[in-house]
Amino acid sequence: CALPISVLSFQDISVIEVVIQVPERIIRCGGAENLKKIQVCFEAEKKCCFAASLRESCICSDSMTGAFDAVVVLKELPEMKILPGMTAAVQVEISGTPDNGKRSASGVLLPVEAVFSEADGRSYAWIIKAEGGKAEKRRIETGSLHNDGIEVISGIKSGENVAVSAIHSLREDIDARPMTPGKDGLEG
Repeated sequence: CALPISVLSFQDISVIEVVIQVPERIIRCGGAENLKKIQVCFEAEKKCCFAASLRESCICSDSMTGAFDAVVVLKELPEMKILPGMTAAVQVEISGTPDNGKRSASGVLLPVEAVFSEADGRSYAWIIKAEGGKAEKRRIETGSLHNDGIEVISGIKSGENVAVSAIHSLREDIDARPMTPGKDGLEG
């Protein structure tokens, strides 16, 4: 028995939707509704960002990344030609979430999704150098679990950049860089 094969596919390009991944810590602290002032920047027009709004968010996380998909829709159609599958960067303001790297009484407090365990039972986090470069998997010692994160007793210093999404996709041979405040789209 052969499976049916699609011969033709229609796509509505009168509305531009962009699928983004929202980290668990944002979902846990009020959901995707915490995404404010959403801007979508397309690779073809790096200087132009377009206002968007949240249309829907998924209630199940991605099994690989642990993040939750959300769909944002552009409020107005840009004059540039945008086709399905084009690359976009999304900028948002986030309300109601804890700050990464906030100090606790005895260590650094990180979002829970930044910490992972391996077969050896030890805890790790991915460190991203301020200047970019290869991601570093670092063993850490964790302490108490709090409402807004997990305490790290050793292995991370306050102010270091830590990956908080796609941590199961990172490897030590992958180049990574932290987001830069004030930079647009993929340049940030």
